Amino acid sequence: MLNRCKSALLVLRLSSTNSSWWKALQEYEWLSRCREPRPQLSGDARPDPLISQMATQLASCLEVLVIEDTRAQKLAIPMHWTETASRLRTLALKGCSLPSWGPSPCFKNLTFLSLDSHSQPTLSELAATLSRLQRLQTLVLSCLTKVDSGHTPSSAHRVALSQLCGLVLIGRGAQCLNLLSHLSVPTTVKLFLKCSPVEDGTDLSAALAYSLESQYRSASTQSESLRFRTSWGLHLTADQTRELTALAVPRSRPGQFLDPQLQLMVEFNNNQTRSRVVTSIVRGLCLQHIEFLQIQGLDFIDQRHWRDIWTELPSLKLLTWNFPHSLAFCLFSISLVPLGGEDTADTAQKKIYPLPQLQQLYLTHMTMLNLDWVDPNAQIPERGSKCGGVEEVRRIE
Repeated sequence: MLNRCKSALLVLRLSSTNSSWWKALQEYEWLSRCREPRPQLSGDARPDPLISQMATQLASCLEVLVIEDTRAQKLAIPMHWTETASRLRTLALKGCSLPSWGPSPCFKNLTFLSLDSHSQPTLSELAATLSRLQRLQTLVLSCLTKVDSGHTPSSAHRVALSQLCGLVLIGRGAQCLNLLSHLSVPTTVKLFLKCSPVEDGTDLSAALAYSLESQYRSASTQSESLRFRTSWGLHLTADQTRELTALAVPRSRPGQFLDPQLQLMVEFNNNQTRSRVVTSIVRGLCLQHIEFLQIQGLDFIDQRHWRDIWTELPSLKLLTWNFPHSLAFCLFSISLVPLGGEDTADTAQKKIYPLPQLQQLYLTHMTMLNLDWVDPNAQIPERGSKCGGVEEVRRIE
């Protein structure tokens, strides 16, 4: 079949556990006219036949290159081949690396770049490469261990990626946030961070706050900068995998979410660590204007952890919470009890409410309710009612 279509551009997705398949392809000059090769090496398949063709054939038709070496054989793309890939738009390497981090014409049209831990450039090499990717729209970097640096660049020395729409950074917290501090991206970018600050001692709150502040407050116009500080919604989710996900999105009006978007996934060790991580995330987001908060699956063993979070959310107006069990809800309701004097007419004004601007509270799967913070004259029916400083409390099944 390959002989009959020698003039056609090919899209090949090759996945084989048998090296004989790769050897059979050697007699065809398929690689030089392949537009989208997606080889996946596994089993006893060796990359030698593929590498030999890449070393001798041109890549002038190449637009998409996705290589997955599942055996971690440390495959490196030949320099000759990358220098001829002038049409390359998508480059995704897993278990595979670039031959060099020097200048290459294949980068000028690149819109998608994904590299994993087998590509280990230094911070200066990565910055030099990214500075040439002026058309880049999506960047995925995973576990790059050589990017640690003792300094943070000024805004004038950060790598500008003006066309970037999506940024994914995966690895240790220090590395991810250090990488972020070296990039200047549009305020509309969708940012995904997956890191583990517990293991490397990263001050998540301070590092995240600085990185985000540098990104959004260095916007070219004041209006763009103010967008980050207006009204935001925050979603916090935790499950049994010991990972906590935070999703922050702006709110132009109730119920509507627009770009930019930040999704942060943080690994934690235990419940005590998780409470610190949640507080660090909320504090580190620098979002003093979070008006909407939705929480799924979080249950702390001490109501003080809740109060730490409420302190960082002075502008919160709407809170939706899904409780995993009744004890968590009991601790939550205690955390909302005002701090201060006795509950009398003379001392009511002296009380400090944890969420002073809260207007709506929606609770799911609750089986018990501590009423100490609720107006004793109000009831809590299924459809909601007024209480304390809150306009509406509603149970959602």
